[in-house]
Amino acid sequence: MSQSDAPPKGSTRTLLRFLAIGVVAAGVIYLALWSLSALTGASPFGFGPSQAPILAVYGDPGSNKLVVDVGTCRQDPQVTASESATEIRLSSNEKRVDDGLDCGDSASVVLKEPLGNRAVIDEATDQLLEVRPAG
Repeated sequence: MSQSDAPPKGSTRTLLRFLAIGVVAAGVIYLALWSLSALTGASPFGFGPSQAPILAVYGDPGSNKLVVDVGTCRQDPQVTASESATEIRLSSNEKRVDDGLDCGDSASVVLKEPLGNRAVIDEATDQLLEVRPAG
């Protein structure tokens, strides 16, 4: 290889510096997104749970009140109900926060009509929820 074919002196170092800066910047962005996900509960890369799960539902057939346990930790969860003649669909607008603590919060939902024998469904998972007697 003649001197005219060789890359200019220092260009390899410059390229390596830019590559190193790019790798460090990508790592910083990655860590920042994961830190943000810990605060919001939302996965920055589109996988993993983001909505806090409904853990339990308590109510009585003659009552128009449900108590809903939500998988948040030290928050004030809001749960909404969409009602029809045959079912009640519950949804929580809370984001799951995984701070290493195993705890949940409760929210009350006032129904337009008494629970009766309507099915209670978790809107996020489309799963039938067992309604335990209020205590």
